[in-house]
Order: sequence, then C-alpha cells, then structure tokens
Amino acid sequence: MIRAFSDSNVSHLLDQIHMPVLVLHSLDQHWLSVEEGAKFAAKVNGARLVFLDGDQEPNHAEGVRVIRSFLADLGLGGTRPDSQRYEALKRGLTGRQLEILTLLGSGKTNREIAEELVLSERTVERHVADVYGKLGARNRAEAVAFGLRQPLASA
Repeated sequence: MIRAFSDSNVSHLLDQIHMPVLVLHSLDQHWLSVEEGAKFAAKVNGARLVFLDGDQEPNHAEGVRVIRSFLADLGLGGTRPDSQRYEALKRGLTGRQLEILTLLGSGKTNREIAEELVLSERTVERHVADVYGKLGARNRAEAVAFGLRQPLASA
C-alpha cells in the first residue's frame, strides 16, 4: 500500500489549491525524503511545512499541537463546529446555501458548483447572491472569509 501511495503523482493538481495548507512530514520517513517532502510542499502556494519526529507517521502529540496552532493562526481554534454551523444557520442560511458557501470556500466557480450540484448556473448565482445578503458580504472574498472563520458542516 505504501509503495502504491508513493507512486501516486498529484503534483499537477497542487497549483489548483487556493486555501491554507499544512503539510506535516516525518523526519525519519524512509519512503519520502525530507527534500522530496519540501519540494512537494513548495508546489502548494503558501503551504506551511512542518517537520516532526517520527518514522512513517509524525509524532501524534506533536502533530496535534502543530495542527491546533495552524488552526488558531487562521482564527479557527477554540470554537466548536456545531456552534459555528449554528451561527451560520442563525443568520438564515439554508442547507443549500451552506453547501454553496462551502464550495465557494473550496475555490469553485459558479459553473463548477452548478455541475457538482446538478443545478443551473443561474440558480447557483441566485444562491450566491442570497448568501452574500444574509452574511452581509459584498463579494465572494468576504463570504469565503466568513466560511473560514465559521467552518461549516453541510446541513
């Protein structure tokens, strides 16, 4: 299984990632060198790379500490997803609008969202406009910023 994973090449997809990324790499990992791990992380624009003790897997306690720190730096630490979802629902977002906002946050265009949800592009545009109105967002960036501050589970 490890050999199959190590042969997988996803480098052509890395420049499509447009969100905060944390890459944890074990210092003593025998199937992917530190240099290769660093090259991989460098292909993701703005990725944070952290080397941890461990062989095949990073040290779990140290990894959890680093993940919590990463989330706190994004303003996401210390809040429960249930309360975050509640905040969005309190603002009147429907389940479909929560889904649209999540897809906006993943960097998808209206056309891509329409294809994924099997909706017309016009319907997606209407949902996006409704999301903006309910969140008080003036544009996509402000709506996505809300989603980053309030990670949303789908309804």
